[in-house]
This record gives sequence, C-alpha cells and structure tokens, in this order.
Amino acid sequence: MAIFIKIIYFILVFSAIVFVHEFGHFIVAKMYKIEVEQFMLGFGPKLIKFKKGETLYSFRAIPLGGAVMLAGETGESDSPNTFKSKARWKQFTVMLAGPFMNFVFAILLLFAVYSFSGQPSNLVTYLNDNSPAMKAGIILGDRIVKFDDTKISNWNDIVEFIKNSKGEKISVTVKRDNKLISNIVVTPEKNIKEDRFIIGVSSNEKSISMAAVSTKNTFVFMSTSIVKFIPKLFSDKKMLKELSGPIGIANVVGKASDAGIMSILVLTAFISINLGVMNLLPIVPLDGGKMFILLIEMCIRRKLSEKVENLISYSGLALMLFLFVMVMYNDIAKMFV
Repeated sequence: MAIFIKIIYFILVFSAIVFVHEFGHFIVAKMYKIEVEQFMLGFGPKLIKFKKGETLYSFRAIPLGGAVMLAGETGESDSPNTFKSKARWKQFTVMLAGPFMNFVFAILLLFAVYSFSGQPSNLVTYLNDNSPAMKAGIILGDRIVKFDDTKISNWNDIVEFIKNSKGEKISVTVKRDNKLISNIVVTPEKNIKEDRFIIGVSSNEKSISMAAVSTKNTFVFMSTSIVKFIPKLFSDKKMLKELSGPIGIANVVGKASDAGIMSILVLTAFISINLGVMNLLPIVPLDGGKMFILLIEMCIRRKLSEKVENLISYSGLALMLFLFVMVMYNDIAKMFV
C-alpha cells in the first residue's frame, strides 16, 4: 500500500508540473488566436478524450510528459490561425510561456508552504516552561530586537549570539505592544543533549511579508543551483551520474512523501523550476531551442536556411539522445545499488 501511495504521489506531482507547462503554451496560443489541435497529458494510448472547439483533449496511459500541438507548427500553411503565420515575437512568447508558467507555479507553491508553515524570526512564539527566557520575563509575542548592543533582526541572529555567549548574561531588549523594554537579563543554559546554549525560546512567525521574502530567497537559490549545475555536466564527468529521469524522480518524491505534504510541495516547486530552466536551454527540440532559432531569425530578419536549421536541430537531437541515454542508465543503475 505504501508503494502504491508513493506512485500516486509521483503521478500527481509529475502530471501537475507538465500540465502547468503545457497550459502556458496553450493559453498564450489561444490568446494569439492560434489553433490548438491537441492538448495531451501523458503519452501512449488515450484513457480519456474529448473535443472542445478545434482542440482534442486527452489523458494518456503513460504519465511521463505531455504536449500541445499547434496548427502549422511544422510545415507551411496559408491559414491565418497557424503558429507559423504569426509574427516571430508571438511564436517566441508561445514557446516562452511553458517555462514561465513552471516558474509561476513554483513561486505559488513556495509561497503557500511558507504562508502555512511559517518561518523562524525574532518573534517569540513559544517558550519552554521554566526556561531562562521565561524566568527573565520574556513572554509570548515579544519581538527580540537587541542582545546587549547587537541588533537582532532574524532567528539566525538569535541563534548565533546565544551560541557565542558561552553562558554569560545577556541584556535583552524586546518590543512589546509597540513599546521597547530593555530591563531584561537572561542567562543562557547549556543543553547537554544538543551541546549548545539556549534560552528556551522558539519562533514560527506567519506573515505575508515573511512568506514573500522566503519564497523569493528559496526561488533564487533553487534557480541558481540548477543553472550552476548545467555547465558542470559538460566539464565534470561525475556530474553526469547525478542526472535523474522518471525513476529517480519517483524515488525522490517517494522519500519526500514520508516527510509530509510540505516536503512534497517544496520538491514539486524544485522540479518545476528544474523543468523551466532546462526548457530554456538553446537545444532543439526544447522550447529554448525553438526560441534560439526564432531569435536568430528576428535578428537577421529572414528565415534560416533549411540546411542551417537542420544542422541546429540534428545537433540538439543528438545531445538530447545522449542525455536521455545517460538518464536512463543512471536510473537503472541506481535500482541495483
């Protein structure tokens, strides 16, 4: 039963990320009045299908991807509602919309997590009974603003100062009911089990502003980590072994499910950012590859020759095939470790 639940989590996570990506392409194409022939979630045999307008919607048996098929995306057509009939900047934004929606989805997930779970700050939201802080007169709702002459603005400031105090008395200034109170003296005590000094307070502040800041910081950290990882794939052979495909992702999602829904949501955000960044790479057939060709054509103000476009496409396909083989090899190898 546990394995079955983990598989369900994986399908839901992967399908949600793919749906958001393809919906980005879909909604912008519709905005530009481009005919969308198909919107599919998954690959293989159709499990559910229905048609609305000119679009065939389908849910397929293998939940490992998806696609939006636009009229005239390949080949020539005289219709004014095809992909190729639109201005190149419109084609570009249709391609960009997929990765962009992945980033938006990740931001919304992270914001929801931080809004619900809160973040440690300098606001006292919990006091241990008979703790040094309680004995000194600190109460719930106090905001610690100063230790001795050092300004305190976040939880890390509190932890670092207490750690370096070596158990010596600390003069504490708190903000209580919009008033500063500075006649509080607390003596940290040694937590033998954790081998550190504590005063017996903890914090889990929930606010929109804190959630927004934490979301921004986490999004930037995740994005830059992924961007920094990409060049290492081509400069460090060991990094190729870190690539994971569906099997590897399923394993990670399964482990996250053991840690709870919040961990799953954060992981979903990370995978969504990953998909967004990877799709911006200038490699055909990725969105970034198509955007790269469109950028060149916008700069030279004409269509690339078929020979040059084929060279770019085949080079990209060869690289994608290589990465696919490495991903599958890594996934299979990890199954026997």
